[in-house]
Amino acid sequence: MNVRKLNKKEERGSILSSFRIWFTGISPCRLNVLKSLLILSILLFIPAESYPQDSESFGVKSIINEVKRKFRLNAQDLRRLVPLIKKENKNVILIYLRFDGDEPDYSAALWDEIIEQRTAFEARLDVDFTNRQKAALRAARTELERRVIGFVVEDYVTFLDKFLELNGLEFEVIDRLLNLEYKKKHQLVVRYLSDPPFLEAELQKLSEKTAYWMEKILSREQWRLYRSLSTENETVVASL
Repeated sequence: MNVRKLNKKEERGSILSSFRIWFTGISPCRLNVLKSLLILSILLFIPAESYPQDSESFGVKSIINEVKRKFRLNAQDLRRLVPLIKKENKNVILIYLRFDGDEPDYSAALWDEIIEQRTAFEARLDVDFTNRQKAALRAARTELERRVIGFVVEDYVTFLDKFLELNGLEFEVIDRLLNLEYKKKHQLVVRYLSDPPFLEAELQKLSEKTAYWMEKILSREQWRLYRSLSTENETVVASL
């Protein structure tokens, strides 16, 4: 097992560990709903300065500094945009909470959620923003999404390592394969959000390409177990 990646997951999980104890014994579907509701209430009512925005995993300072530099934001721009960037960070963290867990869910459902939430974000952009301010917000949101999807993939690969009993080479190849896939998929979402049929087709192509290589990498029994995860995810989604 990759200890470095496991430690990173534990670091992120520690943010929520004090809340998860309350959910022992609840069914998985209800657990996800209750967990999201609880975290949403925490995000709404705890002041921004009290929330771990600046932790290594979920901080926004570096992102704010980068968009400030890239788009040459002045003090007036920052007064308008920084609270919104922090709010978008909270929205994106909720995606991580939904798809993280003992069995992280890196599936089509994650991309459906990313697309849905990105569409809602675009609808929230104030018409009074300048083009430069809109571009800065989009850049910040894109980086926040990329980071959280990366966390889900990282946790998913760590789960696969244990679930499929991967050897070192299998782990390394699958890690690279899924990281490459999510970055390409996210680029497609950002670029073709306004063209759903094309976006869906391109995402499907990437999924099929990944499945092709996963079947090549895994043994027959590992492949069967891996495919069982997809079937389980499809069943859960259909029941919601």
